[in-house]
Amino acid sequence: MRKLLISLVTLITLFTACKKNSFEIEKLPIEVGEIKNHILNVKQAEKIAILHSMYPDVLSKESTQNIYNIYGNPKQHPQKQIKSSFALKEGQTNPTLYILNYEEGGFAIVSGDDRMTPILAYSDKGSFEMTEIEKLPPGVKHWVSSNHRFIADIRSGKQKEDMASKSLWQDFKDKSELTKGNNAVLSSRPNCSIENEGESYAFNYTNGASSKHDLGSRYWI
Repeated sequence: MRKLLISLVTLITLFTACKKNSFEIEKLPIEVGEIKNHILNVKQAEKIAILHSMYPDVLSKESTQNIYNIYGNPKQHPQKQIKSSFALKEGQTNPTLYILNYEEGGFAIVSGDDRMTPILAYSDKGSFEMTEIEKLPPGVKHWVSSNHRFIADIRSGKQKEDMASKSLWQDFKDKSELTKGNNAVLSSRPNCSIENEGESYAFNYTNGASSKHDLGSRYWI
C-alpha cells in the first residue's frame, strides 16, 4: 500500500510539473531580435513561425474588436513548437527561405530577408519535407524557385523591395510585444487588415502531386 501511495504521489508531481512547464512555454515572451543587414538567421525565422502559429491573422483595429477574451487579454492560438527547419541558399551566401515544420503538424515558409513578405506560405496540417529544389513537384518547384530568385534579386539590386513587407514585419514586432503582455501595441494598428500584395498561389501538396490556382491575396499552401 505504501509503495502504491508513493507511486501515486510521484505521478501527480510529474503531471503537475509537466503542466507547469507547458504553461511556461505558452507564456514565454518571444523576442525576434534585431535583423542585421536585412538577413534573418534560423532562430529568428523559427520565432517568426512560432508567432504566426499564435497569431495567424494580421493585427488591426478592426480585428481587435474580437481579439480579447473574457478576461481582457488578447486571444491567441496554442503556441506550436518547431520540429525541423531547412534553409534554402541555392548559390546565395545567406538563406533566402526557411522551411519550418511544426511538431503539432503544419508548416511555415519564412522569408530570409526582411525586404520580402515575412510569411510566404503556410499550412495548419501536413509537413513540407525538402532537401533540394530539384526533387520538388513541378508546381511547387516553380513557386519556391520564383521566391528564391525574387529575394536574390532584391539583394543584388535587380529587384525593388516589396513595399508591403514593411507593415507586415511591423505586425510581427507587435505580436512579439503581445507575448510580453504589452497590449498597448494594438491601439497603434491600422484600421483594417493588410494582406500581402501581389500574386498568391495555393498548392495541393499531397503524396508528391501538386496543383496551383490564383487566390488573389496571400500565399497559401
